[in-house]
Amino acid sequence: MTLLTMFICLGVLSLVIGPVMLMQPTPAQRREAGLRNKALEQGLRVQLLPLPTGMVNRTSQTGVCYSLTWPSVKSMPLTWGLMRKNFEHDLHVFGVWDWYIKPDNEELVDLLSRLSKVPDKVYAITCSPQNLGCYWSEMGQDDDVEDIASWLNESVRLWSRSEIIEPE
Repeated sequence: MTLLTMFICLGVLSLVIGPVMLMQPTPAQRREAGLRNKALEQGLRVQLLPLPTGMVNRTSQTGVCYSLTWPSVKSMPLTWGLMRKNFEHDLHVFGVWDWYIKPDNEELVDLLSRLSKVPDKVYAITCSPQNLGCYWSEMGQDDDVEDIASWLNESVRLWSRSEIIEPE
């Protein structure tokens, strides 16, 4: 086999293999897919949603929200949302949390004592009649997904049984 033939074969081989290799996911994409699969195994729903109103210093207009559905549609008729701020303030809820959707029911604030247990990597919480969700950057490990799943499960369990939240 001549040297020219070997170069031609090598060129043809690289033309075939090159595009296939470019279609492979990057290590970061594999890590994100692993985190999302872990969330699905934990019973969570993973969605790309618009960032909450008022979120600043973000490079994207969408965020990743891991959420858990309420046991019944009537469990949480209120809609509210909180975002974590970079500083503590007396006007914030429990120091660093600020409303981006304030609930009508002021008594709900008493139930939000669970905010002290929110995993550190969560930057916003959203609540609707359908689900309770946590926005986070997915810059973490499987343990972080387990922490978020644990917080969501415990919160849904506690809040769906609350007398304040139950519809009349």
